[in-house]
This record gives sequence, C-alpha cells and structure tokens, in this order.
Amino acid sequence: MKTDKLESLYTHIEEKRVLRDFEGIFHYASLLYTASREQNNDHYLIISCYFLGSSYFNTGVYDKAMKYLQEGIRIGEHAPYPFFQMMCYNLAGMVSGTLGDDIMSVEYMLKSYYIALDHQELGYLYIILNNLGVLFFNLGYYEIAKEYFTNAFEERGIGSYDDLKINDGFNIINLMGTSIYLKDDLEYERWLIWYREFQKRFQIVTVDNDYQMYQVLLCAHTQDIARLRAEVVRFLEIAGREEDRLHTFKNLLKVFKVCMQFQEQKLSSQILYELQLILQDYPNYQNHSELKECQVIYANTFKAEQERLQALEEYYDIRQLELSAAHNNMKNTLLLKIDMEQLLYERNQILKENRELERRSEIEEFTNVMNKTAFRTHVSAELETMHQDQYVCLLVIDIDKFKSINDTFGHLVGDQVLLHVVKVLKEVLRSSDFIGRIGGDEFCVFMKNILSLPYLYERLDEILDRLVNTRIEDRQVLSASIGVCMSNHICRYDEIFQKADEAMYHAKHAGGNCYDITELST
Repeated sequence: MKTDKLESLYTHIEEKRVLRDFEGIFHYASLLYTASREQNNDHYLIISCYFLGSSYFNTGVYDKAMKYLQEGIRIGEHAPYPFFQMMCYNLAGMVSGTLGDDIMSVEYMLKSYYIALDHQELGYLYIILNNLGVLFFNLGYYEIAKEYFTNAFEERGIGSYDDLKINDGFNIINLMGTSIYLKDDLEYERWLIWYREFQKRFQIVTVDNDYQMYQVLLCAHTQDIARLRAEVVRFLEIAGREEDRLHTFKNLLKVFKVCMQFQEQKLSSQILYELQLILQDYPNYQNHSELKECQVIYANTFKAEQERLQALEEYYDIRQLELSAAHNNMKNTLLLKIDMEQLLYERNQILKENRELERRSEIEEFTNVMNKTAFRTHVSAELETMHQDQYVCLLVIDIDKFKSINDTFGHLVGDQVLLHVVKVLKEVLRSSDFIGRIGGDEFCVFMKNILSLPYLYERLDEILDRLVNTRIEDRQVLSASIGVCMSNHICRYDEIFQKADEAMYHAKHAGGNCYDITELST
C-alpha cells in the first residue's frame, strides 16, 4: 500500500508534465521526495530528485537544481535505475554548462551519453546526442556541435518528412544554427526545408523563437539593417508567446548584442525592458548579472553616465553573490566527484574479485592449470572463431605407467611427477597455448596458429625428451604418450578431442614415449 502512494504521486507528476504545469510538477515531486525518503525507496527517490532538479533548473535556481541532481546521481550509482540516472546526468550537464563549468558539463553529459548507449532500449540516445551538440555549440565548437547534431538526426532514422516527431524540431533548428555560425549556406538551405516541413506538422513556440533569433543573426552577417529591424520586431512578437521564459531570456541577450553592434537604441531599449520583465518573474535566477551587464553596455554606448554608474554598482554586488553561489556549487561538485571515484574504486574491486573467483573456478587447484570443463569451454570458443587455413592442434597427453610410479615410489612422488609434467609443458609451450588437466594423469594442450609442421615436431620432441630425462631416485621411469589432432577448419571440440584421444592410444600401443599425429578431415 505504501508503494501505491508513491506510484500515485509519480502519476500526478507525469500528468502535470504533459500539461506543462511546472508548479504542479514541483508540488508533487516535493511530496514524492519526502515520502520516498521516509519509506527508504530509492526508485521513487531518484525520480523525485530528477523532477525537483528540473523544476529548479527551469526557474533558474541552479544551486538547488544541482543539489537534487547530484543526490539522484548518487542513488543511480548504487542502484540500477538507468533511465533517471541518465536524465540526472544529462540535466546536471546542462546546469554546469549554464554556470560556466564547462569541464564538469562535458563530464556529466558524456556519462549520460554512455548510459544511453548501453541502454538503447530507452530510446533517448538521439536526445542525449542533441544535448551534447548544444553543449559544444554554447562553447563555440561549432564543427563538433554539428557532428553531434547530425548523429542525433541519423539516430532517429527519419526516412521522410512524415516520420518527423515533435522533438525533432529542436534538432533541426540546432542544425540550422550551426550552419549559420559555420557560414555554410548549402547546409542552411537543406535544414530550412526540414524546418518548414516540421512547421506544417507541429507548432512549437520554442523552436520558432530560435528560428526567428537566427534570422536576426543572418541579418547581422549580411549587415542588412532594414531587414534586421523587421526581424527583431518579429522576434519580440514570438518571444512574448513562449512559456519557457528563461529560454527567451537567453535569446534576448543574443539579439540585444546584435542591436548594440549596430547601435539600434530604440530596439536595444525595448529588449532591455523585456529582459527586466522576465527576471521579475524569476527573482531567484542566479545569473542576474547578465542583465546588469547589458545595462552597463547600453548606458556606456548611449552616454547615460548616471545609469552606467548605478548599473556598474548593481552588477558588482550581484556578481559577488553569483560567484559565492558558484563556489558552493564547485565544492558540492568536488564532493560528488570524490564520492563517485570512491564508488568507482569499490566497483572495480568487486569486479576484480569476481574475475578472480571466476578464474579460480576454472583452475584445477593442485596443478594450477585449467580444469576439464574450463578447458573445453575455452577451446570450443577458439574453434568456433578460427580462421580458415589456420592450423590448430589438440594434444592429449597420458603419463606412461603412472600407476606403477605411484605404487613404486608412493603418492607424494606421484604428485610431484604431475607438477613436473605441468612445469615442462609451461616451459616448452607458448603463453597463448591452453593447458588443461582432464583426468588423474591426463593432460590436454590446445595450440593455435601452428606456423609449420617442423615447429610442432620440435615442441613434441622437446616435451618427450624433457620427461624421459627426468630422474626419480636416479631412475629414468617417466615418459608419456601423446596424441595429436590437427585441423585447418572450424570444427566441434568433441570431434578434434576424439581424434586426438584415439591418436594417444595409438602412441600408447606403440610402446609409449612417442606421439601419433592425425588430421581432422573436412
């Protein structure tokens, strides 16, 4: 029943998200955060952290946004919630970029990208690619941004205009933007066609806002002043209809700089007024100095000395507060970084221990070579992937009269004989060859990439010579029978092993201390 309450709160969040009711999202996300912490439910806690982070980001309260997103990231590292872990990383990258922490922004975004890459069933890879493009676009790396935007579009797999979906507008307008900054007229015309087709199907004010802002930039590039004024007026009309006021604020800043470049006082004054109106609705916005900087530039350009001094003083005070907040964010980010590195270290230790456990499960404890099952598994994998015309061979090695050695010299000596055989094999063979113990006194060897028959004969002769020259209590009693099966084509383990085993018995029946070679027919 407790989980039902959490699910109900999450359902309310999704309902408010569809309606773009940001206050409603914040309200239910706050309730979900409190309830999930009380019930110690990480699944709903990471969900609430993401939506709270998103709510604070949309209102420009970046320190609180980062606080919740970092909490969500920590939860995601401990528990498998890839979707909201990905979303927390993605939004944390956007927050960091907004705050000017480009290094952490790239790091967060790439974390999000690799989660999306590992979990393509989530269907968000193209969105993350687009957001990475936005990051590099804002940094001024337009070629890199274009590559990410293009990859995002290709990831969508759009075959025709009718395949367009509502989110594709953001990707298309971003590709138009990069083509403008790269002065690539052909690319701009290409994406302009896509934009117009998108417009026929969807009406997204945010996309239209960006489009109109880019029309202003195009006029600035061509220095068409008359058209510039008309495009700015159209931009202001569209900007007034957008719900995402902070997005409008950022576009207004770009258009203001263009107007100031051409000393368009009336338009610049109008934009300043719009900027002020927006920030009245966002008293906690943490980049208020952007507006004050514009006021300083305006007053300085148009010789308004009194206004300039007042704006400078206000700019200084606000900038100090922003720097203090940025410092706190940096400290929190460093603490998260330390936590993440600790988690990564612990995870690597667990993986290392798991690999060691896996290795131990495959190793025959006494001789420290592969056991029968592991040998078969690894050789089978090699046989399935071997190249045609590449020779491999399997050796079955049986110690001659091992029972007699045990009976004559005792089991301790017999154990030493087994260890000595392994020592000889390791010294004679290559490190890439597989050695396994498949029975009490039987060993198997798998050799790949046999370059020539003389090489194989040398290895076999050396094994036999080393064994037969081993003395036990000054007596030469150690030898082995070796069966060899060669193959130059893909085959099954049972096939090559059976042939090698038969060859070993032929060597045994020939008196031992020799080898018999056969080849697996196609």
